[in-house]
Amino acid sequence: MNGLIVTMSKQELTEVINTAVREAITEYRLQESEKAAPMEDIMNTRETAEFLDIKLNTLYIKLHKGELPHMKRGKKVYFSRQQLLEWMFQGRKYTREDSVKMADARLCELRMRTKKAKYN
Repeated sequence: MNGLIVTMSKQELTEVINTAVREAITEYRLQESEKAAPMEDIMNTRETAEFLDIKLNTLYIKLHKGELPHMKRGKKVYFSRQQLLEWMFQGRKYTREDSVKMADARLCELRMRTKKAKYN
């Protein structure tokens, strides 16, 4: 087994760990959302409009444009609360500082992979 020693600052290590944790949480959430949603998680159009705090008409417009995750059985449309929460968080706008930290962490991760590939 070949060993690899990487030197990095405490901040770089923290950023690499944060990125790895973020990716693991995202992967876990995706796996969980693929499982069958419990019935209390399922909402109809009226409940979904209330949940998203939008008018019912706006909900139907977003549905027509394909902007919302949903399920359809015949003429009935259903929504998963968990999938809607994930959809809302995907639209999160990061601060410039967050973006710089994530970019730095990603670059550090790529550097580590490059160094590791060199030694293998």
